[in-house]
Amino acid sequence: MTSFGPSDGEWRYILSTTVVANAGSEARMAALLANLNGTANACGVLTRAVNQDPDSRDTFLVLERFTSQNDMTRYQRSEKYQAFIRDAQPLLAKPMGVYLCKEQDGKITPGYYPFGPCGEGGRDDMIFR
Repeated sequence: MTSFGPSDGEWRYILSTTVVANAGSEARMAALLANLNGTANACGVLTRAVNQDPDSRDTFLVLERFTSQNDMTRYQRSEKYQAFIRDAQPLLAKPMGVYLCKEQDGKITPGYYPFGPCGEGGRDDMIFR
């Protein structure tokens, strides 16, 4: 895990992803998630942690902190991340759950919907998909 580092007063993006693997696929999913660590640091990921639920071994929580929304997009478009998505998809028991928020100096904003022309999840985001 990469450290948060000193605060510089800039806003960062935090993406929390819940991954639930099919029964019997837990070890393979853990390996796929661990394989992303090298790519993360090269794509503006300041912090990346993967936790496997001790009570429900099929469930993983991935927490990633990005320098910017553009870096998050660049990371998710990287070949290594796309390979993870292709390899993980047949192992998923249900769609991955994502939650995105911003952080500055340890203060976290409420989650928000980052897609569409305005990004706040309003009517224009529903129309312009």
